Amino acid sequence: MSLEYNDRGNYYPDMWQLEFEYNHNLAKKSTYKMKLNKTIDMGIQELQLKNLVITPSRVKIYFDKKNINSESNEVFINYNEVTLKIGEESLEGYIDSEGYFSFETQGVLENIKSKQISLSFNDARVSYKGEKQDKVRLTNISNEPNTIHTEIKGFPIEITYYSKGDDLVVESESNDKRFGGITQSVIYKKDKRIFADKRSEDGLHRHNNQVETFKNIKDKDLTLNIFLFTVYEERPKTVILK
Repeated sequence: MSLEYNDRGNYYPDMWQLEFEYNHNLAKKSTYKMKLNKTIDMGIQELQLKNLVITPSRVKIYFDKKNINSESNEVFINYNEVTLKIGEESLEGYIDSEGYFSFETQGVLENIKSKQISLSFNDARVSYKGEKQDKVRLTNISNEPNTIHTEIKGFPIEITYYSKGDDLVVESESNDKRFGGITQSVIYKKDKRIFADKRSEDGLHRHNNQVETFKNIKDKDLTLNIFLFTVYEERPKTVILK
């Protein structure tokens, strides 16, 4: 097999060729495939592991997502650390949006059939649904900021609220860095749920400051309910694949 390159510029007018040999049999021998039948709990979703494919450049673990009915208030569990261990070799990876775990290798992995393979998770960001007690009363709402203190799941929370024109602005934060922040709050009016039109954070960043803006709120007193919040937890988990 060869590659040809024609450059019509002034400096490299000649044609050149790069010769290389592709060894299909070697590539095939260096690829290891294994079917999987394991599940990983991710809150209201399960990841059903299907196939593991090891090549000289990358390892992929393919999965399907399945929604499950759960009475738990845990919504999503996202892990910042994903490690694949093949024998004594550890590979750091991530979840690809195409539906697989991806790990980069440094070359051909030898004697895979005789080695234990495991998938480990750590440093979790857990998203929780707020419970009935997770609410605060906002009183004397005006353009002058008021600050109150409360707790969510044992974490200290400071909430500052004030009017800005016809809008209600609610700022929240915690001095405990294990608390990931209030992702979303809600105001209930009869059968209607009112969510913020703007939020400064979506729970994906490593700080817990949140600013929510609710449009056209003219009430001077109301109850603010915590709808979703996140917490950073270790949550170590290991799944033996082989």
